[in-house]
Amino acid sequence: MPPRPPGSCPQGDGLDWGRLGAELATGAGYAVLAVILLAVFERGSRRRATLDLM
Repeated sequence: MPPRPPGSCPQGDGLDWGRLGAELATGAGYAVLAVILLAVFERGSRRRATLDLM
C-alpha cells in the first residue's frame, strides 16, 4: 500500500483537523468580507438617501 499524502483522510481514520481548520478559516474570512461589504454599501446608500419634498 503506497504512503498517503499529508492531509488525506481515508475512511475510518477520523477527522482531518488541518482541513477542517482550513475550511473554518475560509468560512470566517468570507463572513468578515460580507460584513465589511454590507457596511460599505449601507454607508453609501445612506449618503445618497434623500427625502423628495415638493
